[in-house]
Amino acid sequence: MNFWKIHWDAVIEGTAAGVIASILIAVWIILRDVTRNFSLEQELRRHLRTISCGDRAEGIMTEVTNLIGKEFIVHQVALVTDRAEYLFIATAEVSSLLSGY
Repeated sequence: MNFWKIHWDAVIEGTAAGVIASILIAVWIILRDVTRNFSLEQELRRHLRTISCGDRAEGIMTEVTNLIGKEFIVHQVALVTDRAEYLFIATAEVSSLLSGY
């Protein structure tokens, strides 16, 4: 009885299949992320071309849109014009249309 006989062809085939599957999964993940980042970048560019900013009696108003779909916090907003750059830091005077803020 030869209990410890190893079938090297099966070992090599299994190892090769595992490596190829890992490579294919890695390529799929990378392409998915590149595609997602590219589409997000294009949408951000489109939004930045059409962004508007105004003022009213309460101060300057602007809109921040959540394109990512994940929760985030805005710490600063910068307004850049051809004459000056303004950096707005969130204070207690900041208002939001979202409930709870």
